[in-house]
Amino acid sequence: MFIRIHLWLPVSFWFRFSRVRDNKEDVFQKFIKDFLPKTKLLSLPKEEYKNLTESKKNLNLDFDDLYQYNIARFYNLNIVTLDNDFQKIKDIEIKFL
Repeated sequence: MFIRIHLWLPVSFWFRFSRVRDNKEDVFQKFIKDFLPKTKLLSLPKEEYKNLTESKKNLNLDFDDLYQYNIARFYNLNIVTLDNDFQKIKDIEIKFL
């Protein structure tokens, strides 16, 4: 199972791909009705946030990439991405598109 977890998914993804900014509210509503019931949002447990700073030292990733990496590691998931910063990751499977 591959998953790209994006911290800002509820705002940026919907806004970017829904075309709301182009007065396409109907497309946005269809997207929400189709997407939300099939989506499970994952978050990092509070006690795991300490690993973000440790990962930052070792991997030198941006915060959003660190968060995604730590969620994937915690939940035993893989990441699918276009982001070459994930080339540094060796302990979880990364699928580059």
